[in-house]
Amino acid sequence: MAAIEQQNELPQITICTNKNGKHCSLVSVYTVPNYRGNGYQQKVITYLLEFAKSKGFTDITLTTNTPDAIHIYEKFGFKYIPKKYFLSL
Repeated sequence: MAAIEQQNELPQITICTNKNGKHCSLVSVYTVPNYRGNGYQQKVITYLLEFAKSKGFTDITLTTNTPDAIHIYEKFGFKYIPKKYFLSL
């Protein structure tokens, strides 16, 4: 799990789970509405991608129900596959 704390609040929380030693999944990618648009999600995803690479993961998937965030995932290189986004590390 990665989170950003600001003024005793957690505006961004993201959880990365290990699927099989080489594949992980980003779940619960969530930014508190009042903090959206401040780059928190990008900072946490950058950190988790670097962490996943350092641990030897070869790819990551994520699912989203937030159409407004899709451009962020695509900016990182995630590609849409049926019902989720995929990134080969």
